[in-house]
Amino acid sequence: MIVDHPSKIRRESVRYEAIPGKRGKTMLCLYVAGPYSADNVLDVLNNIRRGQRAATEALLAGFAPFCPWLDFHFQLMLRDNEQLQVEHYYAYSMAWLRVSDGVWIIEGWENSEGASAEVAEARRLGIPIFESLEEAKAVLIDSEDKNDD
Repeated sequence: MIVDHPSKIRRESVRYEAIPGKRGKTMLCLYVAGPYSADNVLDVLNNIRRGQRAATEALLAGFAPFCPWLDFHFQLMLRDNEQLQVEHYYAYSMAWLRVSDGVWIIEGWENSEGASAEVAEARRLGIPIFESLEEAKAVLIDSEDKNDD
């Protein structure tokens, strides 16, 4: 798709993909929020594992999840003369949050400054926040399926 300016792209046209096996259905975007940083490397790695697992479960449930715990890959791809600051990651994550259909907060989110800021932004924008994947699925996917019947 070629456009003069990104604002001319309709949000739905760029963020949705068809759900395999569900003709005519689209995937809803679910932002997964939770702790990333920690006082030691083992806790950081455990936060990454839990976050990536949650995003995988969301994908298996039929969502198009945003997974902040994959951000470290950008850092690994930087060349010697390139830099990204933590602020870049915060801004990038917030941009995805703002176009999400819902936010799933996973265990420990309330102890994370970043996740707390994401929840505050979702509330400000009226984006629904879910404490479980089952709740997100019931509200966002199952209710949409019932409306289509």
